[in-house]
Amino acid sequence: MPCKSEKEIEQAKERSLEMLQSLYKEIENLVEDIVPLYDDIENFFFQDVDYQALKSVVPRWMTDAGRSPESGMDKETYEKLRQVYKDPLSNRIIHWADVQMILAAIQDRVMAVKNYLMVIYRHLPAYCLYEDSEYNASQRVLNEESDSVHTAINNVFVTLCSSFDLLTKIVYECSHYDKDGFAEYKRLRCRKDNVLYKKGNYGFDELKSSGLLYSEPVCVRTACSFRDEFIHNGAWDYRCAIFYPSVEGEPVEPFVVMPDVDENGILVSSGSRNKFYAKSSKLNVVLPGLVKEIIGVLSKTITALSDLLRRRIVPVNKDEFTNAGMFQLTRNQVMGYKALLGDKFTELELMQTMDFLMPQFPVCSPIIAELCRGITLTEGLGIHLLYGGCEKGRPYRMLMIVLLLNETANLKTDYKLAYRLLKEAYIMTDNIYGQLKGSTYPFCLSDYLTELETALPNRNPNVLEAEEAELYNNLPPKITVYRGMCDEEKQSGKYGISWTLDEKYALNYVFYKKNEVKGTIGWRAEMEIDKNEIFAVWGVKDERKEIVINPSRCKNVMFTKVVK
Repeated sequence: MPCKSEKEIEQAKERSLEMLQSLYKEIENLVEDIVPLYDDIENFFFQDVDYQALKSVVPRWMTDAGRSPESGMDKETYEKLRQVYKDPLSNRIIHWADVQMILAAIQDRVMAVKNYLMVIYRHLPAYCLYEDSEYNASQRVLNEESDSVHTAINNVFVTLCSSFDLLTKIVYECSHYDKDGFAEYKRLRCRKDNVLYKKGNYGFDELKSSGLLYSEPVCVRTACSFRDEFIHNGAWDYRCAIFYPSVEGEPVEPFVVMPDVDENGILVSSGSRNKFYAKSSKLNVVLPGLVKEIIGVLSKTITALSDLLRRRIVPVNKDEFTNAGMFQLTRNQVMGYKALLGDKFTELELMQTMDFLMPQFPVCSPIIAELCRGITLTEGLGIHLLYGGCEKGRPYRMLMIVLLLNETANLKTDYKLAYRLLKEAYIMTDNIYGQLKGSTYPFCLSDYLTELETALPNRNPNVLEAEEAELYNNLPPKITVYRGMCDEEKQSGKYGISWTLDEKYALNYVFYKKNEVKGTIGWRAEMEIDKNEIFAVWGVKDERKEIVINPSRCKNVMFTKVVK
């Protein structure tokens, strides 16, 4: 039998290369096909909450600790944090992170198949131009090259079957998912129940359709047979070799012999003997087609799983649960940080934490209250807490005063300190009237100012700053003061505490932007008051001062309508 022509050999090489490149591309496509499955499982797991909105407050340890070398967290710290993050939503998020690791592992396994194939076909061709009967001789070679090739062949089957196991774990977690079953942290059910690939698909009948993984196609059974043989019974030969045949003295395509499998993809066996080679199949020729078929099965199965999960999603309004989740995770983040520091959670850590929380005061006030509960305030600490978040915390400083009055150990009875902090908050905030409407504590500013007036009868002569005292001392016994206010404030009869001696200046606050005034009608209020009824004169140094008056003393107020 004459050797093949150079043209025939070149054509075979080209076809082989095209086939392998096509196979590698299909493998890469499968890795990409898995990406949408992340979103589909996430949407299935979190049908009641917008998980993407929560991601900004999901700490890295929940995804990385115990799973990634990018986290240096030890077991003890992880378990301490998990005791803080022990609410059902946090347990669900940790579970989802565990499932994501399995998805990532599937992608890793699939990509590894390509790498192992490239090792094999670096040394062997994906074609053979001759039948066994045409060989005149063949040399059986055992060396580093044969070891490398056989290791890669074994790894192809091990890795493919590992992807079957991993995908089955994903299916198992999805089919057994219960969003209400996370009162406690649980191991993945697939690990607890030792789930691996088998024909049963653990609850999704749709995945039993022909051509999908759980219909157990012949190509899948073949891969599993080879994997099991390698893992449990050893190599395919006494020593795994590459055969180098020749025709008429000329070397031709080397090959690895493949054990016989029956029509069901099972190794042909007799007793303990299950490596018969009567068919003389060449594995390096069979392998690309076999892998291609398996990749197709995996791709179809993943697509079917995605479609199935999408159909099982029930649209609901997620806003309420998402907002509650944001709060819960934020609280956990703060309290987890405090728990880790223990006795090292100092006033400095409290102030730094407040920088994070104050800009979100409407949502985070219960967390702030929890942090401040029972602490003893000093003037320095109190002012730092008021200034938490700098300008972003400015709209909430009066609310913070009310919180500190109710939660700290000493502010409610330390009137001098309370007066000092109230003044700081008053000067450095806006829309006091609007803020106090949103207080979650029972609080009446008029009553509280009366309480301070009684406790600190000499406050104006004793504690006003120089500029404030000068203005106060120069006031006549009776003065006329003015205030700009919105229509809502006038109708409520609960007036703000800020008044001015300047009639025109008061007009600036009728529709003051920072007070979030609504409507086109406002009022300039005017009244006469005795000097000794003024609560205080407050203001920033070198800036205009305001006359602070207890609303309970606002009598005989006259109003002039102002139209925007």
